[in-house]
Order: sequence, then C-alpha cells, then structure tokens
Amino acid sequence: MQESFEQQCDFRFLLDIAEGLLLGIDGGGIVRLVNRAGCGLLEGAEEEITGRACLDTFVSDEDRDAFAALLAGTESPGPEGAAHREIAIRTLKGNRRVLAWRRGALPAGGVLLAGRDITGEKEALERLTRAERLLKHVGRLGRIGGWEFNPETRLVDWTDEVYHIYGLPVGTPINIDNSLMYYQPAGRELVARAVRSAIEEGKGFDVEAPFENARGERLWVHAVGSPLISEGRVVRVWGTFQDTTRRRQFEETLRDRETQLARIEEISRIATWTWDIEDDIMEGSEQFYRLLGRDARTLLLDHETFLKIIHPDDREETALLIGQTLEANTPYSNEHRVVLPDGTVRWLHCEGRLTLSASGKPKRLFGTTQDVTDRVIRETERVNYLERVHRQQAALLEIASAGAHGTEEFEDIAGMIAAKAARTLNTERVNVWKLDEAKSSLVCLVHYDLTRDEMGTEDSIEASACPKYFETFKTERSLAVTNTLTDERFSELLDGYLRPRGIGALLDAPIRLDGRLAGMVCFEHVGGPRHWHTDEVDFAADIAEQLALALNRCERRRLEAQVLQSQKLESLGVLAGGIAHDFNNMLMAITGNADLAMQDVEKGHPARECLEDIEVTAQRAAGLCKQMLAYSGKGRFEVQHLDLSDLVREMRGMLDVSLSKKARVQYELASDLPAISADATQVCQVIMNLAVNASEALMDAPGMITFRTYCFSGNAQESAPLDFDGAPVSGPHVCLEVRDTGCGMDEDTRKRLFDPFFTTKFTGRGLGLAAVLGIVRGHSGAIEVASEPGQGTTIRVCFPARGAHTCTPPPVHRDMGGWRGSGTVLLVDDEQIVRTVGSRMLERLGFKVLTAEDGVHAMEVFHAHADEIVLVLLDLTMPRRDGEETFRELRLVAPGVRILMSSGYNEQELIQRFSGQKLVGFIQKPYVLMRLRDKIQAVMEEG
Repeated sequence: MQESFEQQCDFRFLLDIAEGLLLGIDGGGIVRLVNRAGCGLLEGAEEEITGRACLDTFVSDEDRDAFAALLAGTESPGPEGAAHREIAIRTLKGNRRVLAWRRGALPAGGVLLAGRDITGEKEALERLTRAERLLKHVGRLGRIGGWEFNPETRLVDWTDEVYHIYGLPVGTPINIDNSLMYYQPAGRELVARAVRSAIEEGKGFDVEAPFENARGERLWVHAVGSPLISEGRVVRVWGTFQDTTRRRQFEETLRDRETQLARIEEISRIATWTWDIEDDIMEGSEQFYRLLGRDARTLLLDHETFLKIIHPDDREETALLIGQTLEANTPYSNEHRVVLPDGTVRWLHCEGRLTLSASGKPKRLFGTTQDVTDRVIRETERVNYLERVHRQQAALLEIASAGAHGTEEFEDIAGMIAAKAARTLNTERVNVWKLDEAKSSLVCLVHYDLTRDEMGTEDSIEASACPKYFETFKTERSLAVTNTLTDERFSELLDGYLRPRGIGALLDAPIRLDGRLAGMVCFEHVGGPRHWHTDEVDFAADIAEQLALALNRCERRRLEAQVLQSQKLESLGVLAGGIAHDFNNMLMAITGNADLAMQDVEKGHPARECLEDIEVTAQRAAGLCKQMLAYSGKGRFEVQHLDLSDLVREMRGMLDVSLSKKARVQYELASDLPAISADATQVCQVIMNLAVNASEALMDAPGMITFRTYCFSGNAQESAPLDFDGAPVSGPHVCLEVRDTGCGMDEDTRKRLFDPFFTTKFTGRGLGLAAVLGIVRGHSGAIEVASEPGQGTTIRVCFPARGAHTCTPPPVHRDMGGWRGSGTVLLVDDEQIVRTVGSRMLERLGFKVLTAEDGVHAMEVFHAHADEIVLVLLDLTMPRRDGEETFRELRLVAPGVRILMSSGYNEQELIQRFSGQKLVGFIQKPYVLMRLRDKIQAVMEEG
C-alpha cells in the first residue's frame, strides 16, 4: 500500500506547495499522507502525523460523527459535485481549528481530504456579529442610528434605529426630501441648509432641531453629517442621527433647577462653597462671590485669601473655628463680617461639613454662606429699641409717680418733666410752651438746657406768625422733623427762631385739654439733622399727655374724688341693700311669729308683754332696714304728697327731746309750701339725722340750731342751691335748711361728711349722714353743705316741688272683721323661715298652703296643682329663677292666676318693673297677719 501511495504521489512537490491541509487517508482511517502546510496546521512533523488513526487523533468527540460522514462520503454533495463541510479538528498540541473540507476519492482506494483553515474567518465573523448586535443594542439604548445619503439619487439609507426614531417600518424607502418633512419648520430649514452646504461646499454639519415623527411624537433630534469627496466632488454624505429628547429634557430640567437654585440663593442670600484642602482651592456659586463682593472670573480663592476678606476683628476667631473643624471633624458654624471692596461691611453666617480621604485625612470642606446683615441690624436695632423703650417707660413711670403725689405748681412739674425727657432722649434742649389764648401766643414756661443742666427762658411766639405750624397740630399727635432747614411746615420759624439757635431737628407734641390746644412740648436738637425713632415720637406724645395731666391736675383730682365718692356710695349702697334684704327676711320671721303668738295670747298674760317688746324691737329693726334701703337708693316705700313744714312741726316734740339741752332751737317754717312726693318716714329720718348732727356740732357748748323751710322757684334771678357734687338744681324745689353755730368743719371733713361710718365723734355711729344722702338722692333731691372751722355749719336739703299744697291724708284702716279665705295658696320664697311663718299666717286665714324654694320649684308645684291654686304669693329675689322671671312664666301658662308679689324693696319700684304685666298686688316685708289679710282680701275681691 505504501508503494502504491508513493506511486500516486509523484507530484509530491505540487502538494507541498499547495496552501491548506491535504490528508491522504486509507480505507482503515489511517493517515498516509500529509503535505507541508498540513504539518504546520496540525502542529507536528510528517512522521508524527502519518500512521495515526485520523478520527482518534485529530477529531474531538463533538465533531466525530460529522468527520466520519466526511470520510465515508455520506454528506451532502457540494455545488461542484465535491463534498465540502466546516468541521473542527484538534492539533497535536490540543488546539482547536475550524476547516472547510473537500473530499476526493483515490484510485487505489482511500480518500484525499483538502482542508482550508477558516478559524480566523469564523472568529472575525463572530466578532463582527457581536459588534453588529452590540451596535444595534447600543443604538437602541442611546437612540442613535447611522445614515448615508447619495446626492445623485437623493436616496437615503438608514440603520434600523433611524427607522425607529422616525416611527417608520424598517426598510421603508425614503429620500432626503421626505426625511426633511418630519422636522419642525425652523428645524427643517436648518437641516436642509446644512445638507446643501455639505453637498455643495463639502462641509460637515452638526445640528439639533425639533422633530415630529410618523407616530406624532414631538422629539428633539441631533444630526451629524460628513461628506465623502471623490475626484473633487461629494459622492456620499453619511453620519449619525440621534433622539436627544431625553437629554434635552434633562438639560432643561437641570437648567431650570440651576436657575431656581440661583434665584433661591439670590433671594435667600444663601450661597454654596467648597474648599479643596489638599490643593487649597476655594470655589463657590455665583451668589458666593456676590456675597463677597468679588468677581469669580478674577478672584482665585485660597484659605489665606479668604481670611483676608474677613473683617480684622473676626479673622482670628474664624481661623480658630476652621482649625477645630479640621482637627476634630466637627461641623463648622460661624458668623463673621466681611469687608467688601467699597468698604461696606456685611455679616455672613457659614455652615460647613468636612469629608475625609481614604486615609482619614481632611479632604474637602463644603457648606453654605448666608447674608444675615439685615437680621443682625434688626437685632441690634431691637436691642437699641428695647433699651430706649426701657428708659422711656422708666422715665414715664417716674414722671407719672411724681405727678400723682406732687403738690408743686405746673411750672415746677413741667421743669421736672422737661429735664427727665431731655436726658431720656439725649436732646440738647426741651421747651414747654403754654398757649395764651387771649394773646394768641405761645409762652415759654420752661426752657431746659441739657448741656448746661439748667433752666432758662425763651421768648414767646406769636401764633399769627406761624399758621402752618399751628395748622399741623389740629390732627397730629406729634411731629418729628429730621431737618428743619428743608421742612416747609417750619419755614415760618426758620429765620426768627430755629436758625439763630442752631436747631437742626425738632420733635414737637401738642398739649391738649378737652380736645383743644393748650400748649406745646418741643425737643430741640442743636446741630445737623437727626432721625427720630418711632418710639421717640411716641414718647414725646406721652410727655405731652403727662404735661396735660399736670396742667389739668386740680380739675382731674376733683373729678376723681367725685367719681371715687360715687363709687363708694354705690358699692356700699349695694351692700346695704343686700343686708336689708336678708335682714327683712329675718324680721319677717320675728314679726310674723310674734304677731301669730299675740293672736293666741290673751291680754294680761305674762308672755304678752314679752311679745309686745319683741314686736316693738322688730319695728325698730325694720326702721333700720328702711335706712339701709334708703342709703341703697331703694327707700321710697310709701310715697305721699307731704307738706315739709307740717312734717317738721309734727316732729318738734321729738326734736326738742333729742337735741342738746344747751341748744336754743329756732323754727322758721314757711306756710303754703308746694307739696313734695316723699316717704314720710324717710323724710323724718333726714330731719332727725340733721338735727342730731347739728346738736353734736355744738359740742356741749351753748349755741343755736335753726330749722328753716322755704321754696326755691327756679327763677334765674335767684341763687340756686348747689348739690353736693357742685351742680346747681333746676326747677322749683322745697328746701329744708338746718343751721348750727357749732365748731364747723374743714375741707377734708366736708369731703368725707357723707362717707358711711365716718365720724368725728366716736366709732359705731352707723350710716349717719350717708343715709341722708341716699334718701335725698332716692327722692331726686339735692343736698348742699356750707361750713368753715369755727363758723358753724348749714346743711340745705331740697326736694322737687310737686305742684299745689295738697297732702295725702293718712290711710283709713278698714275693719276686716273675721274675714277668711279658702282654696290653696302657693307660697314661693328662698328662705325656709319665711316659708314657715308665711304658711302659718296663710293657714290662720283659712288657706291650704303649698311652698316652693325658688322659681324653678314653683313652676313644678304649680303645674302639679294648677286647678287648686287661687293665689301665688311670690318673692322677688331668689336664686336659679327670680320672681320677675317666674311671674312672666306664670302669666304665660295661666294668664288669670292671681299673683301677690313680696319684697323688702319699695312698691313703686316693683310697679315700674312690672308695668303692663297685670301685677295685682304687692306686700312689703316684713309684714304681719293683719296686713297680709288686708292685701289678700283686696286681691281676692278685685280678682
């Protein structure tokens, strides 16, 4: 066989020069022949290759079946009738190579295999495939594709991604004109011009324009083109086409945010900065350089340069804080001043944080800087303001205290105020002027010079010479003038007053009394202009008000005394009225039970005398209640038309007994006086109290007491009596005058004469003349006191005249016999003892009695027994729901029910309060059985 192969390979030299692998394989699969190129491909010598089984030596397991089919000739025939197939083999060194095989049969048997090494081609093809796949994927991700334009055909070739961007199916024929139609008009012209320039001038282009694809999506696209020139002309233009919408949106968003950040920094005056510690370079935002007053283009900042910008007084502390941050890695926080190139000083607040390198060393300090100048100025101004206001308030408090307790003349008080005000506002001069209305001029009462700390004088100023100045103060509370040389309102005073005295600024405030201009306080600043703070302007107005108070002090104190007196009387009147109300309830129990007991005790019984004493004492206590009610202004119980002279005559016996034995009593009683409407008991109380007061004024010495009555007609020619408050009475009045020749009173005693419990004798005197005042005022009268120490006292009491001389006859008491009632009476009172004695009286009169403790309880009882109740005896003053409210509710639910109102107050007041409300009767506490019987009988008979 070997000889046969050698014979067939006479053209060995031809095989050795053949490219590629040639293998001769016998029928047993043994390699018998290999060419030189094949030895190199199989990485072995010829003797190492021949004689080996081909499948076992050079074919891997995964390729064995394919190679066996190649040897057997069972693979598909090739296009030239020879078999060819790509099958990998394994070299002797174990490397894998891919070959394209052809097979031929040898005449002597066996096969000849020719293999071309395509390993490199396969790898290149794989790399190209991967590159195309990667390019396609990257194009898809980056929305970028490629294109080529043929100027002659005007056709355009696109990659797939360009079709995707255009929204067209891949492979859609397109020319340059159609492709340009998708651009927006402005962009279309721009791209068309760029393409023409590339074709005609051979220039590349790079344009970005708005675009709308076939799907209607609005995009931004970026087209880059480069011409291919051959033989002096452009034969192709190719380039890239990218969807840059997202980038544009991102860039726009980034620009918007940068703009917003810049605006925020500008508005908030906050800037950002970074200090690269290793390279010692400081950089910041535009606002940062603006805060430093420097140009970022010309300023190269490092640590040392930055410290030089800081105010010298803050430089050391700033460097120390930065050093602490670098050493301890603590947050940097500092507030310091910087000096701008024009000398302006600004306050900056800095916050910073430190970052470290991988080795733990300080790497970068970054942070923010904010301009806090306005805040610092505000805080400084606030501190200054608080200090000023504190001084002003302390000064006003001192002035007010001195004015409240001082007794100096107005000029003395004004001098004190002017000096205090000048020191408080640190003003060189303060003048206090008073308006002389008769002369129509401002007269300087006080001129205080702070620099000399002395008082002086100033010339008066004619009002007619400065009408503008005076016109200003018709509405202004104060007037602050920064510069007197330029303010028109002071032009009239400039040459005659301001300029000669060197006054550069003024702060004036009017002194007003009862709304009219009474004077002026002027703060005069000597020198140049001065800015007056708002609190200083208000302080000047407050000083003017203090001066007005001082000027009006006498009148104010008199009015305050009157108000205080009125308030005291009113307060004690309320107290007296409340005591009288409660006292009446207790007297109701005493007199009622005594009266009931006397009904059951026969004359001559030992207990009867005791009961009579109880009744008399209770009546005296009732009189005291009337005094307290009189003082409280609610003492008009039994109003009648009275003749004042007759009333005094009736009391002569009692007066003669009550007065001092050393007193000579004289009566000058007018006849035919007009009647007065009054309660006889109360007027008698007035007469008796005045008589006792006059008697005690004699102090056990001989003297005279005169009682005089007369009528004041109210004519203008007569001298009208004055009330205790100093107001003259108007209209006809009937007057009682009690005059004594006793010790008299000083002014202080006269002022306190009507104070409750005040006396010059001894304590425990009771209400005294205070009750007289209450009675007189309760009768709409007036009382006048004239007295001087050692000159005696005259007290005049006046009551309004009620017409002709007609007096009310005394009431006729009817003999009610044994009258008894029937039915059920609802007794409503908040006092248990009153309900008890009232029930006994009503039962004695033949009634069944239901009781209630207040208005709420009364309505509950009334609803339960409405058909039985013939009369409601209702107290006026009760808790929860009072008598007036209960009365109205009873009228709503039972309009026909009889209601007898009960109270310790007077009937007239009740009639007025219940006017138009069908009040059928009233009984005053304390009452006895006979009076209750009379009232109930009258109500029942009228009903």
